[in-house]
Amino acid sequence: MNYSHLDSKRVAVVFSWGTATTVFRGICHCLTDELLGDVLRVVDGDDAAGQSAVILQPSCAQLSINAGDAYGCDFRVEVARMIDKVDQGDAEFPAWNDSSVLGEG
Repeated sequence: MNYSHLDSKRVAVVFSWGTATTVFRGICHCLTDELLGDVLRVVDGDDAAGQSAVILQPSCAQLSINAGDAYGCDFRVEVARMIDKVDQGDAEFPAWNDSSVLGEG
């Protein structure tokens, strides 16, 4: 899928974790990384040094992209619900690739 329509646009990245939701807002840059391939780098526009950023690898994530002014941005990118239940023995570092702990969304 081509994500060039997101380049240089204000994007809200929405993460859902159980019943909580966290939103990161910034300017999206569509890049190609030699190790990761195509990535979306969303940089906090208020951070002049560019230290605050979210990097998404669309080929490895379930992303839902919607146009509109949600969260004061041009687009909303929802990352598939990360975890609905966490193994209490490893709550601090959940196994992201373990399908038994991933929520259905």
